[in-house]
Amino acid sequence: EMPRHLENSWCCGFWAREIDPDFASATAEDRRREASSVGAEAIVSCCPFCRESLASDDDTLPCLDLTELIADRLSEEVTI
Repeated sequence: EMPRHLENSWCCGFWAREIDPDFASATAEDRRREASSVGAEAIVSCCPFCRESLASDDDTLPCLDLTELIADRLSEEVTI
């Protein structure tokens, strides 16, 4: 778990893009760095804005959709 979570969590920065793109980019980079610092293999969200904002260019820390992860896992466990 990242140090800033629940009521203390940080936004991905997406909503600040129009007002201050540099701040938005720095906020997203800070969240990616924080996730990496706790050993995360990916960032998972069900928010399309977070997925867009937190996706890294080098794909070292992928940002994945929670719904797709659950659907993939369910389809793996179903045997006919």
